[in-house]
Amino acid sequence: MDALALADLVVSRAGMSALSEFAAMSKPAFLIPLPGHQEENARILEEAGAAIVLKQKDATPKKFLEAVRDLLENAEKRAEFGKNIHQAIKTDVRAEMADLVLKNARV
Repeated sequence: MDALALADLVVSRAGMSALSEFAAMSKPAFLIPLPGHQEENARILEEAGAAIVLKQKDATPKKFLEAVRDLLENAEKRAEFGKNIHQAIKTDVRAEMADLVLKNARV
């Protein structure tokens, strides 16, 4: 069975591929982004109420454990994050991509 499908909470970096998977499955996320573009990805989700973010430079074992415990003990907050991440990241863009290809195809 897929571990992600079974997870109540995902702890991850903030690359777009991973975030897209979490969004498709409506998984609440606790993100520790790598410095650079991942911090921007994480900030957008944090502002959307879709993830908890802890910057790598600020990540201490104590802060990490407190944040994870808080989320694991709060099912309502996890459900809200799961709903918000699903809304924040488009995951089903097949029709949009097909329209784009057809509009720009030279037939």
